[in-house]
Amino acid sequence: MIHLGHWQARGYGAFFATETATGKPAGRISIWHPITLDEPELSWVVFDGYEGKGFAAEGACAVRNWAAAQGMAPLMSLVAPENGASVRLAQRLGCTEEGRHTYPSGAEVIRFRHPLGEAA
Repeated sequence: MIHLGHWQARGYGAFFATETATGKPAGRISIWHPITLDEPELSWVVFDGYEGKGFAAEGACAVRNWAAAQGMAPLMSLVAPENGASVRLAQRLGCTEEGRHTYPSGAEVIRFRHPLGEAA
């Protein structure tokens, strides 16, 4: 429900990846902008059993291209440093590390900046 509200409030939100052969959900790629962030974040979640199959990479590129076509500025992603797979994906996507972001909880994540559109 939160994703539907995000579309209504912001004009963007979550896209869901499905496995072509079965139609089963494989993950979620979102442009997420809660009031606690100063700008939209491109985020990805791959569901159990679908890791390492390219869903996050293909989905992130598609959503990033969609955002560019909508006239949005280059997106950022916040990635936990211990999440090696997502750090490597951000790097493969051509992102540059901008520094760190600290959540109100005190957790610190890496702030990556995506190239605009298809630059990866």
